[in-house]
Formats: sequence, C-alpha cells, structure tokens
Amino acid sequence: MRCHYAIYPLIDLGMDRAACQQYIASQGQIVPPPSNCRSCPWLSLEELEYLRRFDPAHLEVWVELEAAKLEKHRDKENLIVTTANGTTKIVNKNYGVWGVDPLPKKIAQAKEKFSDWTDARLREYRMSHGHCVATAY
Repeated sequence: MRCHYAIYPLIDLGMDRAACQQYIASQGQIVPPPSNCRSCPWLSLEELEYLRRFDPAHLEVWVELEAAKLEKHRDKENLIVTTANGTTKIVNKNYGVWGVDPLPKKIAQAKEKFSDWTDARLREYRMSHGHCVATAY
C-alpha cells in the first residue's frame, strides 16, 4: 500500500518565517514579500497604508474600479425592504470593498492611524505576515 506523508523540513530545522527570510538575505538574495493580496477586502489598515505609500498607482486603479461599481449600482442605495416583523425600512445595498465605507474613506483612516509609522516599520509589518498562513513574527 502506498502512502503519502507530509514532511516539513523547515519546521524540523526550527525555521519560522523570520528565520527563512534572514537566511535568504544572508545568501545575498532578495527576500520576496509574503503573498499579501493587493486588492482584497480583507486587507488590514496597515496593508492599505502600505499600498498608499509604496504602490499608489495600484491603489488609484482600485479606487477608480470601486467608484465605477458604486456609480453603476446607485439604484441600490435606497432600497425599501420589508423586515421579518412586517415593517419597512430604507437600506443601502450598494457596497464597496469595505461595505458602505468607500475605499477613499478607509485610505484616509489608514493614513491617519499609521501616520506615525516609519516606512521601515511599515515594510517590516508587510514582511511579517501573509494571507493563508498560520505563522507570523
């Protein structure tokens, strides 16, 4: 009978994300960034601030895409719905990336919240984690 066994040599060597990055750098190689998506509704505000500072062209395209989507579906902003108890209310069903808060508002929040972070600290944050992983440093 054939079996497949998962092996994790880096874990066996005691190497976490930071140790792997240090090793790559020690070999004179460029440390690749973790797999953080750039246009993702689950981005943290820190990641949004990273984009604002280091990839503003990409962020501007994302803002334009969201604005076009919001404009196209303006008719869904004041929908009359009937609740479970039979009353009616007006709701906004025209959501952007972060729900009813448009992307420019979230970008402004990120800028304000992390204005005291240096570029180095923001880069360190970016390199310290990625999506779909269980470890960070």
